Amino acid sequence: MKRRKSKAIPREIIRQQIYEIFSGHCAYCGKEINITEMQIDYVKTIHIGGKDDITNYRPMCRQCSFWQSL
Repeated sequence: MKRRKSKAIPREIIRQQIYEIFSGHCAYCGKEINITEMQIDYVKTIHIGGKDDITNYRPMCRQCSFWQSL
């Protein structure tokens, strides 16, 4: 019996879920953010063993994203 490959959840739905889980606020500074400006951060990056799963994502504002990249 062949296993069916599950379809990936569309990015728009994942973004909306992350936004709702954090009530539209940056996970780092708490600033209210607009979903169109929201950046998504991994708690633990994929290349060091983090999962590509909604529990591993955090919403962040552009300012926190900038400071994380330094």
